[in-house]
Amino acid sequence: KYQKAFHALNYIFSSLKEEEFPLRKRFDYNVPMEKTFKKHLIIASILAGVGVVSAILAPIQFASLNKGDESSSAWMKKIDDETKINEIALPGSHDSAALYGIADLSGQCQDLNIAAQLGLGVRALDIRLRVDGEKLRLIHGIVDQRAYFSEILDVVYAFLESNPSEALVMMVKNEDGKEADKFTSLMEATINKNKNRWYLDTAIPTLKEVRGKIVLFGRYDNPLGLNLHNGWQDGGDPSKECTFDIEVSENKVHIQDHYVVAKAEDKWNEFVACLDYAKDIYQAPNSTYCLNYLSATYDGGFPPSLAVKVAKDLNYRLPDKIKEYKDTGYIFLDFVSSTLISSIYRRNF
Repeated sequence: KYQKAFHALNYIFSSLKEEEFPLRKRFDYNVPMEKTFKKHLIIASILAGVGVVSAILAPIQFASLNKGDESSSAWMKKIDDETKINEIALPGSHDSAALYGIADLSGQCQDLNIAAQLGLGVRALDIRLRVDGEKLRLIHGIVDQRAYFSEILDVVYAFLESNPSEALVMMVKNEDGKEADKFTSLMEATINKNKNRWYLDTAIPTLKEVRGKIVLFGRYDNPLGLNLHNGWQDGGDPSKECTFDIEVSENKVHIQDHYVVAKAEDKWNEFVACLDYAKDIYQAPNSTYCLNYLSATYDGGFPPSLAVKVAKDLNYRLPDKIKEYKDTGYIFLDFVSSTLISSIYRRNF
């Protein structure tokens, strides 16, 4: 009954949120989130008849909405041109554009928009899309994210234009798996409009080769760039670990993506094991990428699939733990903040 109530509330809130957050504002800095979240939470409690919701669930307060400073906007300036990009400690956001959820509670993974994330130093984006007519639309699971891929790319291109020392990794997934051929065709057409901004080879490039560009990792049928579609394992079983390797051409991609867990310690142990793996393999030149997700949801509970719970239980542990490592691979987080992101990229210096 709670799931039905939240689906209904999401429909009701959709009209309110469009007025308060016009589409263009989603890509500006300093969008006020917390006040609106509190208001929606109160309304949700009243309409759903669940008076305890506001007492059980605290507002999301992970990320400062301050603009990144010059050092966080262009931290890659300090890295040598000849460094292979797989050897860079790279901060990333999981479900980077998932700013909306069901009644603001289930499905949201970030509270900072893409422009703010890039300004804080995020350099790996995880983008989930579906076919919407002749366009690609942002989505997380069944939750529409109220924007098109082209709008995200406008922000990314503008950032790279202003910060030519930087390079981005972009993971693109066909979220619902439908219309596979059309999805691939639309991706190619979109990339071809600004092909000079993309690195589409499978060979691991040096940073010099990709400064000012996007390195594409594809989780869809027959992608350009690095094909991670075949072999990506589903981490939705809380009883099984989800760490695996994908062989792509001459490269190996080591991935930890256990996204439904029974308890926080299970996720943390798998995350640390992947950090240890990265530490060991980067002792010598190699052809391995490490992708390590700290993001997850708990199995069951109310409301279902609430990423904010795991983030509150785990994110605060990262800055101290990561000091033990120089080589970390790529780390993907829910609810990124300046403290979390800088703790990762500073391992490069």
